[in-house]
Amino acid sequence: MAEIKIEKKKTIWPWIILGILLLLAVFYFTSKETAVIEENEPVEEVYQEPIEEVENEEYVAASEAALIEYSDYIGNTGKMGIDHEYSNGALMYLINAVEAKANELNIDIEADLEEARKNAEIITDEPESLNHANLIKDSGMIISRALTTIQKSEYPNLTTEAFDVEMAVSKIKKDEQTLNQKDDVNRFFKSAETLLEKMN
Repeated sequence: MAEIKIEKKKTIWPWIILGILLLLAVFYFTSKETAVIEENEPVEEVYQEPIEEVENEEYVAASEAALIEYSDYIGNTGKMGIDHEYSNGALMYLINAVEAKANELNIDIEADLEEARKNAEIITDEPESLNHANLIKDSGMIISRALTTIQKSEYPNLTTEAFDVEMAVSKIKKDEQTLNQKDDVNRFFKSAETLLEKMN
């Protein structure tokens, strides 16, 4: 009788497990390599300044320019004459400088400054009038209040300088010719300039 060889069936489970492990290893290393490539890729960023920051830079530049114009204008106090052009110009430049500083800091004092601007415009209408000192003082008081609002809101350390502006305005006498109190008027213009310079 011939001998029949019976071969034991080989199990394939070890091969299946090995295949799965190989697939997992390949997947692991490929995903890790992709992550490393993404990590090392240079990130191209285009920096864009926030709109608010750009606007504020414009306001700062406008504020600085307005202060320079004002300082240049009041630099020649000898221009004060009977036609009151100098006082009118000084007030207008001062109002512009205060307004620009308020815009820079987002403080609303427009209504007050509009009143001061109207007073300043009237000054040159009647050169002989004794009302000029009144208009200058009234405008000065409004400007002083506006500067104090800015000072209290943003510059608490400039209390003395804001008080100096207020005191300078208070020394301007109503119903007296402006030319007789040139020094007091110019002291007001200079004290406002000093405060604005310290706010920059």
